[in-house]
Amino acid sequence: MYMLYRAKYCCLAEIQIPANAKANKNFNFVFQQQLQTVMGNQTVTIEAMETYSDSHISFSPITSSNPVATAPDILNAVLTLQFGTFQGISQLPLASLCRQIPYANAAAQTTPGVYQLMMFREMFKIDWTKSYITLVANAPTATAFSYLFNMYYDYLPVM
Repeated sequence: MYMLYRAKYCCLAEIQIPANAKANKNFNFVFQQQLQTVMGNQTVTIEAMETYSDSHISFSPITSSNPVATAPDILNAVLTLQFGTFQGISQLPLASLCRQIPYANAAAQTTPGVYQLMMFREMFKIDWTKSYITLVANAPTATAFSYLFNMYYDYLPVM
């Protein structure tokens, strides 16, 4: 059974991975203007997040020349989100954020996936410039590519 999520706002974020990326290397998000902690008199709170593979979308709409991560790339990375000086999310496997029914594509690669959207409670004050992906092993894709994330968010009054 699927649970439906009614998103108020969402935006796409990207982490670019260079060609021949090595294991145990961190790759940071760039500053996320629309997801900064405080916007005017409101606090941005992340309510849900997911990542996409090349079976969802072929190329990044942010860096149009970059292909999107393949199934083996999704299985090869973990996510860390920094909340000020605290790692609120530490080494979360990207496969747990890839929302689709697992299936084998034409290249006989099984795309990782989960049925439910990863949702969060009271997740705010994320320092995006200190948040990153870590590759578990050398990147399976030898050319440059992008990890894409869809962030679902809302605004709360500043406390």
